[in-house]
Amino acid sequence: MALTSAEGWPHREKDWAFHLSLGTGWVLENAEGKLLGTLLCSEFDNQLAMLGLIVVDQHYQGMGLGRRLMEVARKTLKQETLRLVSTEAGYNLYRHFGFKPVTPIEQRQAQLAGVEALPLAPREVVRPATSADAEHIYRLDEQAFGADRQRLLSQLLDTGDCMVQQQSGRLSGFAILRDSGKGSVVGPVVAVDQSAAKTLVSHLLAGRSLFCRIDVPRHAGALAAWLDKVGLHAVDRVTAMQNGPVAMSQNNRFHTYALVSQALG
Repeated sequence: MALTSAEGWPHREKDWAFHLSLGTGWVLENAEGKLLGTLLCSEFDNQLAMLGLIVVDQHYQGMGLGRRLMEVARKTLKQETLRLVSTEAGYNLYRHFGFKPVTPIEQRQAQLAGVEALPLAPREVVRPATSADAEHIYRLDEQAFGADRQRLLSQLLDTGDCMVQQQSGRLSGFAILRDSGKGSVVGPVVAVDQSAAKTLVSHLLAGRSLFCRIDVPRHAGALAAWLDKVGLHAVDRVTAMQNGPVAMSQNNRFHTYALVSQALG
């Protein structure tokens, strides 16, 4: 927590515990046992893993410690495809390890009150999720993300609030709100298009007063414009990166419009 707090990251002890419960990782210590750096890894299946919470003590940055952590991860992990979300400071290091930029991500946050639920299209329903929706949610997310994240989503459904979207009676998207960081985080959001994503998020936030964060792909211009309208302005920009074959089909019907977190994708 001291390392991430020094970087201005909002992780609380329970947020670290949440991420650690979903993966493994490495710490780097000096001879006196002082913690100098961390790297967390979430392995979703045999093909795909996500790296995150890669941070080095500010007093030891520029000494190659981040590179040593990445070398251990690359040597140990067996997955064909590795993903991460890079800050500007880490970008060149990850390029050195073969990671290529996939899409810019905007971190948006604000204190919200009075978000109005957008009107629904004919034969469209948005409602709170039930336990009967869980398997459908897992499959939609797998199509959008490219790997089975059932263990992660099960925790989010147990602890957060989830809205699902139905079109002509079939589940077509979902959005989850959970307690995290300075307040609440929206993500993941999985939908067929940006209009559907806007509708889901609007119904999830309607009637709530809270500090909210959402991390969205920068190319989603229509969604970004609506987020600006309700007050969720961009405060930082990072880059989603990948090393290895693309793990998702470019022809998928469902797309991810908000991350769970920058460490989990």
